[in-house]
Amino acid sequence: CCVDSMSGLTSQPSMGSLLNAFKGTDLDTGLDPSRVLRLSTYWEQVRAQYGQFESGMKSGSSEVYEHEMPGGQYTNLKFQ
Repeated sequence: CCVDSMSGLTSQPSMGSLLNAFKGTDLDTGLDPSRVLRLSTYWEQVRAQYGQFESGMKSGSSEVYEHEMPGGQYTNLKFQ
């Protein structure tokens, strides 16, 4: 898996999604999702600098687990 901003499409699954899915189970990694989210935010900014080389498709975000809101609502709010 890899950080959210670099995951999806033809890449690996989102680390944030896996961390939140495994939280409180035998597979819990012990990693702090908020720290992983900071890494994802950093790489999202770096990735934006190379946007001219990408197809325009964006990756998902596990930030929705932090606030427990539906993904569509999150997407709408992010762009407002």
